[in-house]
Amino acid sequence: MRVVVSILFVLGWLGLGAWLYTRSIYSTSSEALRLYRSGAHAQQVGLAWKATQLYEQALAKDERFIAARASLAEAWMDLDQPKRAAAELQLAAKLRPRWRRLAEYEALLEQASKAQLRGALSESAVFHRRASAAAPESQKSDMLMSEALSYIRAGDTEAAVARYASLEKDSSDRCAAMMTRACLILATQVFPARQLFGDAQTCFEAAGDLDGVAQATYEYRRGVGLTEMDLESVRKTLSIAQSTGNVEQEILAGALLSRILLQIGEDDEAYNVFSRSMQIADQHELKFMAARLLIERAQFYFDKGDFLQAANYHALAATVSRAAETPWTTANCAILGTKLILRMGLVVQARQNIAGARDELRRFPNAALSAQITELEELAEHTRARPEGH
Repeated sequence: MRVVVSILFVLGWLGLGAWLYTRSIYSTSSEALRLYRSGAHAQQVGLAWKATQLYEQALAKDERFIAARASLAEAWMDLDQPKRAAAELQLAAKLRPRWRRLAEYEALLEQASKAQLRGALSESAVFHRRASAAAPESQKSDMLMSEALSYIRAGDTEAAVARYASLEKDSSDRCAAMMTRACLILATQVFPARQLFGDAQTCFEAAGDLDGVAQATYEYRRGVGLTEMDLESVRKTLSIAQSTGNVEQEILAGALLSRILLQIGEDDEAYNVFSRSMQIADQHELKFMAARLLIERAQFYFDKGDFLQAANYHALAATVSRAAETPWTTANCAILGTKLILRMGLVVQARQNIAGARDELRRFPNAALSAQITELEELAEHTRARPEGH
């Protein structure tokens, strides 16, 4: 009789557990959700590293918050850190909520991140769209912004522009939506984009969002081309970043200011400002950011025709990018290195470089970089080799 009672007792508990699982959806704490939303905002305005810090704080409050884990993985991918992204997705699989169902939108975000990691960007965008539809009203705006960003990654600019435009009307994220849409249309609709950047800046100012104010200026100046007239506005952006302690923004604004100074012949100050950005990146162990700055500087000199300086910065970038485990930046280094080598007619070495770039993109696919590599392969085929190249 006792055995029967014990079995019935166990079955009762199992039945109750199954009922709770089907009826109850896991929800995170209000503090974890607040930190997550702050991270989402940082990601929306283009500050991916700041977003990772806030997502990690949210996860410190609740390690089973899968939406934060998936968003953290996506932020790491945007920073060219797929290894860190993969680690977060492995944790998401391991630390799932117990005895409760995962909210549908969180499960879809996790699927979107996995698709992004394997380079299936259109598939990732579909998961994001489904997550937006499934999200509760309190999360709807953030999910729609994430959906728009997924369209950008997938190369569907038209869908991204439409989504951001819809969010500019009454969304809590309307300032970031205006700024990002302005970035997307700047190349083809200069005057509407300028107006939109101005509206975004006014919106950020009214909200007291200094990160947004600085980022709107940075994105506009970076997009319209650099002239001496831009110096003061970029200096202001740098000053805001310093006052708020926004390390990521300070590094990027410093690099942009340095480029303007180079263009107007202020080489000494340009070197000092760039060195300061590199020092900050080093102090905060942001090797992936330092690698990005170095390859951008190498490309700047290459475009100017200063191939010696391009080669110097390229060598530094290649070393740092490998140490930082950044497949896209390392592939970028291989691409620029190939261009430098082909100028000397060293076709065999160029092909070795191209093969190395292909290897990096097998680890973390990138369609735009793959297209550049294909163009280089064709160029190498039609380049007359010097004897050293054989």
